[in-house]
Amino acid sequence: MNRFFRLVTSLCIAAIFSLASYGQDSVPDIQSALKQASVQFSASLKKDSAAILGVSSGTKDFDEYLLDELHTDLMAQGVNTVSRVKVRTVSATISDLSSPTIDEIQQAGKVSDAKIVIYGSFKKLGTSYMLTLQAVSAENGDMKDMFRTSVKEDDMLLALLGNSSSTRTAGQKKDTGRWVGLRGSLGLGIGNQLNGVVVDLSKNVSFGGAVFANFPFSKSKVGIQPELNLYNNILGGNKVSQSGEKSTTEKDSYLSLDIPLLITYTVKSGIMRFVPEVGPYFSFPLGEYKFGGDSTQDDTAISTIPIFGVAFGIAWTVQAGAGSIVADARYLSDITTLGVKDSNSYWNVSKRGSLNFSLGYLIDL
Repeated sequence: MNRFFRLVTSLCIAAIFSLASYGQDSVPDIQSALKQASVQFSASLKKDSAAILGVSSGTKDFDEYLLDELHTDLMAQGVNTVSRVKVRTVSATISDLSSPTIDEIQQAGKVSDAKIVIYGSFKKLGTSYMLTLQAVSAENGDMKDMFRTSVKEDDMLLALLGNSSSTRTAGQKKDTGRWVGLRGSLGLGIGNQLNGVVVDLSKNVSFGGAVFANFPFSKSKVGIQPELNLYNNILGGNKVSQSGEKSTTEKDSYLSLDIPLLITYTVKSGIMRFVPEVGPYFSFPLGEYKFGGDSTQDDTAISTIPIFGVAFGIAWTVQAGAGSIVADARYLSDITTLGVKDSNSYWNVSKRGSLNFSLGYLIDL
């Protein structure tokens, strides 16, 4: 059974990080998006001469950047592009570069002696950006090709846009990847092991609270998250009866201070973040281990030796006010066994396997 849990744990960790990486990497940055467009247009436009009117973003400097990059990328792909000097005069008279009229397209083709006119837009839609480029006939405005893709927000894009509040979702703040927070949690003892007891899920729960912080490695999405978690762990179930003994129940409890050191990977989408997390923890028993249930009067023993374990899960945050609401789901798996002792003896008691759900609030630093 332990071998099975370790295998499932490994597969879950690998799946979480693979999905997170794939989801982030599948959306191109602005430079990659422009290169993809130039490759597509080079195949469809063949040797036709093309005049690039421009790409409208609402930010003048960024418009110039998009025009320069697109012009350079198309030339690199062998597209016969018309000199920008020829096009600049007519493009300056167009009221909306993202949607010129037929007359404006025909005039651009006539002035630049081009068969194809290329124009487009770069817009923020909800929590993402959308790049749209169109290549149309300079004679009649018929569509020859179209390129459309989402573009991910990164430091370079924000810098090009001037990092202005107008380019972000209302109220959205710059994400540094550093934060501190508090949360409360409820745990279900799925996988708890208690010596001589068939565990009962209804009797295996935990309650707790935590303070935590996250620090990224340089400008990487990967970070490290130290935590302090205080749990009241309750373990119990049906005690395995010896021959002739009456079936009884057992319900034990102990306090623990858990100190995880988690590796995180932050995937950002607008005002939300998804944060897969995995790493080791040390759990320090605090005070007495309390025995209870049908078979024994309330009794206690001293918990000894810190427990070593592994935690893995995923957190979700959404901006709210000055900080963000954070929800977290993770599995705690003790690798070593909790031991207790009284005045006469020492014995191993339990291993914890707990699925914990938590809700809290964090402040970005």
